[in-house]
Amino acid sequence: MHYCFVNRFVCFGRGGQPSRWPTRWKQPCVSLPLDRTSYTLARHIITFHIMHFNIFSAHLLNGTGEQWWDGKGDHSLKKKPQFMLIQATGGSIFKSIKVKNCPHTCIGISDSHDLTLQSWNIDSQYGDKHGGANTDGFDISKSSRITIKDSNVANQDDCICVNQGQNLTFDNLHCTGGHGLSIAVGIFSTYALNTVHNVTFENSIVKNSRNGIHVKSIAGNQTGEISDVTYKNITLSGISFYGINVQQDYTNDSPSPHPIGNIKIKQLTMQGVRGSLSGPNSQSVYVLCGPGGCNNWTWSGVNLRGASKKNFCNFSPNGFNCLGR
Repeated sequence: MHYCFVNRFVCFGRGGQPSRWPTRWKQPCVSLPLDRTSYTLARHIITFHIMHFNIFSAHLLNGTGEQWWDGKGDHSLKKKPQFMLIQATGGSIFKSIKVKNCPHTCIGISDSHDLTLQSWNIDSQYGDKHGGANTDGFDISKSSRITIKDSNVANQDDCICVNQGQNLTFDNLHCTGGHGLSIAVGIFSTYALNTVHNVTFENSIVKNSRNGIHVKSIAGNQTGEISDVTYKNITLSGISFYGINVQQDYTNDSPSPHPIGNIKIKQLTMQGVRGSLSGPNSQSVYVLCGPGGCNNWTWSGVNLRGASKKNFCNFSPNGFNCLGR
């Protein structure tokens, strides 16, 4: 097992030139575009391609998102880089890493397996009043046997977003200010890449956010499947729109709103989802499924209070009465 320690503060200045180089980053731990042009055009500011590594950090990685933020996120001609891409295998561990002010998605995990991220702190709260958008905490695709645990995310979009993968565990997360614990499937062109299977979110808190739980399939011609997903022991507070939102009409702009069930959602389990919502747009549960798109859901211990709007369900989970608020 190899180790890579980060013991220096890294700050990316205007135009992308690092003001300090972390001398203990050594290949193949990390690659950074060093010249101004490559950094500006890079899709990712930091990229890891590693196998069987442990990586620990003592200080802070600052993405200086304020250099890119314009309040429009993806709806802008100004393209913004993902802060970090991790492609890791072989039991690698990333632990105690601090990140702030991501220009776009903070951490992308792709083409990885047998990977653990533990005790991360992602803080893009500065973007709340300075134009931060689409600052997902962790995005996961094309990966299996991934664990993210004991971590904090404060941002303006999904705390976690799973696009594709299987055998994923998210435990003891604290999410603030964003769009909650999410699954979004349908961005790829093939069935195999539009599948999410055996995913567990547990023992986590979502507060002062737009959504608590969001399971969304993207309306279109592509096919896929979401199956064996469990949300267990999830506490919500200060949720302004949806406590639990499951929809099969999602687009990046707005709901279609014509669900077609092209991405099936099966074996969706909610256990002990509780807490409070607030504000005039708040709704505890919203379920919109396309014809034949949803089946075999089991919900228990769903107890959400304070919503202004009544629940809506065009598909009824076993064990849950959608009537009320």
